[in-house]
Amino acid sequence: MNEAFFWNSFLKNEKKLYIFLLILLLISGLGLFFASIFGTQSIFGWDILSELEQIPTVIDTFSSGGLRFNINGYSFIVKERFLAAAMPYSPWLNIVFSVILAISFSLILASLTTLRQNWFLGGSAIF
Repeated sequence: MNEAFFWNSFLKNEKKLYIFLLILLLISGLGLFFASIFGTQSIFGWDILSELEQIPTVIDTFSSGGLRFNINGYSFIVKERFLAAAMPYSPWLNIVFSVILAISFSLILASLTTLRQNWFLGGSAIF
């Protein structure tokens, strides 16, 4: 039973890091859930531009005594264009993303120091 509580053998700093990373994983999962529910509506919307045009058309034709008569009328054409609305700029989300990106890079670089020599050199070359 004691083997199930493996985190009891962690150092205090490792426990804090583990809890922080679990919270970060939970927040990322909530962000993914939010993005999958609302899709692109949370980023940008659509503006609909409608235009109504009137064009002359022949409604009916008939013949009488060798002459053809046209009955003219008007038809209406509705044109709709979908334009992307201005995308809102959210500095708060940009800051949060930048902080998470910086923390991720620092954790990856910190984990490189625990690797063997060849893996350390390969990982350092990538960064």
